Amino acid sequence: MSAGRVVIIRADWMCKRDSLYYEPLMGRYDLLGVSVRRSKHDLSLIDFPVVTPWSPDSALARLGIFQRIIDKAFHLRSENLMWFGGFENICRGAAILDVAETFHPFCAQAVRFRQNNPIKLVVRAHENIPFAHHNLGFRRKTKRAIFKWADAYITCSKLGKTALVLEGAPADKIHVIPIGADLSVLKPAAKDKELSCRLGIEQNDFVLLFAGRITWEKGIFTALYAAALCREIPGMKLIIAGDGPEMPMLHKRIAELSLEDKVRFTGRVPIDQMPKLYSTADVVVVPSISTAKWQEQFGAVIMEAMACGKGLIVSDSGSIPEVAGDAALYVPQGSHTALADTIMHLYSNKDILADLAKRARTRAQELYDKNKVAGQIGQLYDSLLNETTTDNS
Repeated sequence: MSAGRVVIIRADWMCKRDSLYYEPLMGRYDLLGVSVRRSKHDLSLIDFPVVTPWSPDSALARLGIFQRIIDKAFHLRSENLMWFGGFENICRGAAILDVAETFHPFCAQAVRFRQNNPIKLVVRAHENIPFAHHNLGFRRKTKRAIFKWADAYITCSKLGKTALVLEGAPADKIHVIPIGADLSVLKPAAKDKELSCRLGIEQNDFVLLFAGRITWEKGIFTALYAAALCREIPGMKLIIAGDGPEMPMLHKRIAELSLEDKVRFTGRVPIDQMPKLYSTADVVVVPSISTAKWQEQFGAVIMEAMACGKGLIVSDSGSIPEVAGDAALYVPQGSHTALADTIMHLYSNKDILADLAKRARTRAQELYDKNKVAGQIGQLYDSLLNETTTDNS
């Protein structure tokens, strides 16, 4: 028998990767996801039902090129328009609302629903920079309301908890629960022959993998320049998986470095194909670079690479040290020379690489199994439903 209905409101961030560690709660709770009509993710992959009500940002997206003109003229970023028509009908009868972050318009809707209904409000906040998204008045107002009315917060890192506390969230209501992965799918495996053949990778090649948005802050150029410095490694290849605004400049740099024969592109890879992608790699690099407005909030690629038993080289951006622990080697942010030296070190010391891979898999099993993560979320839900709903007005 279901313990109650949980409405998980993620808007454009609702996707299979972030639903994996909620899906084990199906049956124990009646789960319903809320996304947007123009979602860039395949919502059919999610095991529990997902609804896509009307929202202004979906209407704005239909304007195409005119959307960018309106955004520039009126500062109407689509995420600032993410509130949902029929919100009360969607949430009616729910025991728990689980919303993303503290500042979206749908968070304000959730607060109003919490004020008028005997439900619990859970806020999942991944942001780990204090007072980020604090630039607009309605966002500041929404944050204040969230901090007054939310019954619990889930953040994926201690750094995220610190950010919430500094902004005004009650520390005793904040629970650090990591993101989870399906370790029955993401696991050590031999190089996938079909994918390797398609990418022109030989069995004995030494393969580096960069997977993520193709942006400067993700460290794509750090990875590329390090690969250029490691070109003398026999069979060295760099796989770049992802897409983003720096792709034209990336191709230009590859040509200038004469690395065309060393770099392989996959584009965006569906989540069900990620295990094959990880299998082709010997080392996964995550050389993220913090900026004034962004740092790694968790790094799902790190967790997934650990689950697959891969050697990891990472920077210390944001929450990366919390996630990777002692299961990775660290290099200074933006240092392609340090990254190249570390790659060479692992290539020349296969025993160290093997030990690193073993530690990575063990850490993933201990911390990031989706069933363990779902269990922690379920315990929180249970404890909230055993409390009396309070009126904070």
